[in-house]
Amino acid sequence: MGIPYFVVYMLHNWSKCFCIGSYKTGTTSLQAVMSGLGFSTTSNTLDTFRASRDAFKGNYQLLRTVVDRFDYMGDSPFCLGSIYIVLDALFPASKFILTVRDEESWFRSFRSFHKSRLSSQNLNASRDALSRWDFGYPGFAEDVLEYEFLNKPDYDRYPPVSKAFWSGFSSRATFVERYRHRNSSILNYFANRPEDLLVLDLSKEKTTRNILLFLGLPLMLETAMPHLNQLQASFNSLSN
Repeated sequence: MGIPYFVVYMLHNWSKCFCIGSYKTGTTSLQAVMSGLGFSTTSNTLDTFRASRDAFKGNYQLLRTVVDRFDYMGDSPFCLGSIYIVLDALFPASKFILTVRDEESWFRSFRSFHKSRLSSQNLNASRDALSRWDFGYPGFAEDVLEYEFLNKPDYDRYPPVSKAFWSGFSSRATFVERYRHRNSSILNYFANRPEDLLVLDLSKEKTTRNILLFLGLPLMLETAMPHLNQLQASFNSLSN
C-alpha cells in the first residue's frame, strides 16, 4: 500500500535505513516494502554503482552524497564488506536490516545468477567474461567478487597484503564461508545495540509486521510480505 510520504516522515524517528544483507537474500522484496510505505529508495543505479567503485578503493565521498538523497538503500555498495561500519559512522541514528537466507539456498541462487548472466554451465567462468559483462559498469561484477569474496591475505609477502585468489571462484566453500563470516561480523558489531539491527529471513515472513515494529511505525500499515524474484523480472538488479 502507499501513503503520503510526509505522513510516514512525521512518524519515523530514525535517520536512514540500510539493507546490509547480501545479494540474493530478498533485497528486492524489502525495497518494495519500503517504497510502498512511502520512503524514497534506491538500488543499483548508475550513482550507486559509481559509489561502489569508489568505496572499493576506500573513498566514500560519493557514497555520502548518494545516501543524503534517500531514506532507504540496499544492494551495492551497502551489502558489501564492512561498509555498514562506515554508514553507521556517517549517518548516526540509522537503522540496519540484515536480510539472511539458508546458506544452501543462497549459494544456489547466487550461482544461478552468474550462470544466467554469463551463459556458463558453472561458476568457473573466465575473468575475461566478467570484465566484459556490462552490468553497472564493465568489470563491476569482477570488482564485487574480488572485494567481497575472493580477497584474503597473501602470506607469501611481508607484511601480508590483501590479494584476490581467483582459484576460489569455483569453490562453494569460498562463498559460503565469506557469507557466513560477514553475517557473523555484523551480529557481533551490533550485539549491544539490538534496537538498531533487524535480522530478517523474508522467506519466513508472512507480513511486514516485524519491519514496522523495528522502524517504529504503526501496525495499521501492515501488509502481506511481497516475495519478488528479480532474477526473472529484470536484468537491472541483483536481489533475491
